[in-house]
Amino acid sequence: RSNRYHYAIRFARRWPVFFVQVNGSGDEIVFEPVAGHDITLVRIAPDYGPAQSARLAAALRNRGVVRPLVWLYNLYLAEAVARLHPALVAYHATEDYIAKADKVAITQSDISRLAIAVVQRADFVVAVSEGVAKTHRPVSSGPVLVLPNGCDFDFWSRTGASAYVAPAEGKVALFKRFADVDGMD
Repeated sequence: RSNRYHYAIRFARRWPVFFVQVNGSGDEIVFEPVAGHDITLVRIAPDYGPAQSARLAAALRNRGVVRPLVWLYNLYLAEAVARLHPALVAYHATEDYIAKADKVAITQSDISRLAIAVVQRADFVVAVSEGVAKTHRPVSSGPVLVLPNGCDFDFWSRTGASAYVAPAEGKVALFKRFADVDGMD
């Protein structure tokens, strides 16, 4: 299970969580409660821009969201976040979009300027590794914390995945999408 799952579940123990996913379509914004948690999935289309940002902010305000605490993963939602006038913004740096890679590109286009702008506006940054933190510290106006990704051992053990025996040749990667667990990507 991803770190998004763990953070969302923990935050939802104290506050309502609206988890925005860009797997919707058209102009429709769909709100889906997650059973057993104070979490609502908010599905929007991956059509970033001012119109969508305005619709999302208005839809959240209509649900009572006023000056939220925002935990931002998706850089492309920064404009929508600004329209919410958040009380606090934490940027979760799961990738190093700031460093310019010589040989390997993380995205199809260079989004380092967008990443730098988000990091500069965030109240603090949570980086998944010291390497990611290293490139974010020089541009951050606030603290940069390192909280490495971990393993959900209870889930891994309970599902039987821990009993898997790898073949003699080759490597194996184990992953579980949020959507497969409880509706969250």
